[in-house]
Amino acid sequence: MFSNLSQGSLLHILCLKDGIKYYECPVEQIMPSGKQFPNVFNMNQSLDITVSIEDKKREFSGIIANSSLSVSPDYIISDSKETITSQVQNLLKTKEDIIKNKDRYEKEIESCKRILKHLSPSFAKESAIDNAIIELTNRVNKIQDDFGGIKGDVKQVLSLLTSENTTKN
Repeated sequence: MFSNLSQGSLLHILCLKDGIKYYECPVEQIMPSGKQFPNVFNMNQSLDITVSIEDKKREFSGIIANSSLSVSPDYIISDSKETITSQVQNLLKTKEDIIKNKDRYEKEIESCKRILKHLSPSFAKESAIDNAIIELTNRVNKIQDDFGGIKGDVKQVLSLLTSENTTKN
């Protein structure tokens, strides 16, 4: 439990920003935060825990004292290596399941879009506009590629004409 931590105790941290990174950091400071979270049986005390991650101080605020896991959108922290290991295993399984079911999710996305086009005229209009923009972008890219090729051909012809003129003179 976080309430058992003291200065120097190890905190296990998963940073979920820009991929997943693991840090094992000694607690630099731990203080009651003054926040209380209601529980069915009593009020849970909370803590503010400070550590250094890559030479930058990071404070985790409002951590429930009688828990050994705290999850936020950017971090998962624990006082237990076993608990953080379990969290990494869960993340791995979730990510593998997403990849394994990629085709199914893509079909479901298309189904949802089809249903939204039917249910919402504004969604259908936005979708048509998006598709038109994509098509126009593809056409412009093709024209640019074609123009680049023509430009190269013109340079070759000019080069040949220039070299023929210099050999005649």
